[in-house]
Amino acid sequence: MAIAVIPARAGSRRVPQKNIADICGRPMIAWTISNALASHAFDAVVVSTDCPGIAEIAESAGAHVPGLRAPDLSDDHTPLDAVMRDFTKAADPRHDWICMIYATALLLEPATLARAAQLAAQAAQDDDFVLSLLPYPHPPQRAVALEDGIVRMITPEHARTRTQDLPRRLHDAAQFVFGRRRAWLDGQTVWNSRTRGIALSPAEAIDIDLPADLEIARALMARRIASREPAT
Repeated sequence: MAIAVIPARAGSRRVPQKNIADICGRPMIAWTISNALASHAFDAVVVSTDCPGIAEIAESAGAHVPGLRAPDLSDDHTPLDAVMRDFTKAADPRHDWICMIYATALLLEPATLARAAQLAAQAAQDDDFVLSLLPYPHPPQRAVALEDGIVRMITPEHARTRTQDLPRRLHDAAQFVFGRRRAWLDGQTVWNSRTRGIALSPAEAIDIDLPADLEIARALMARRIASREPAT
């Protein structure tokens, strides 16, 4: 089994307090914690935060908060791999896999986490990560740049290639990363030949980068709740 950690600091400049924003009557992070617990893929679900308020919400949702994160690991410039390295140093060494789940992964299906955990359990000994991925909505081979009002195709060799003939390409979904203990401690990057990937449904991921994204998240969650309510 693995352990899950959800980094959730208080500061967020573009969307203040986004990790605990109300989504259909629950704080956002509470949905994410529920997803992790419902996957039955982890020995424990832990929240790493610098905020007593977030810690209280996390514990009420069923997560464990071992203590507040140090201020020097909670500013706008602290990379998540530094947070994960610090967490891993204190984590039970019996957990070979530690899964970082983004606090905003409220739409993630528990079954997807379970599949990713199974993929990690079956990974080769030299594999380091299992990364969540999403397909691009339009083939990136057809990307263009607009420079001084002039359109320039990035890969002009595909100017006449039909989109259905282009191979599918994916990007980091920013929902979760399963990592081996040694990989987190060594500060390894996911962009190497020792990373496996699992493709998500587009309905499972949303980036909360702007206040308007919260309204989209609320609408998507409300639709999901309605679709799962028993018919009357």
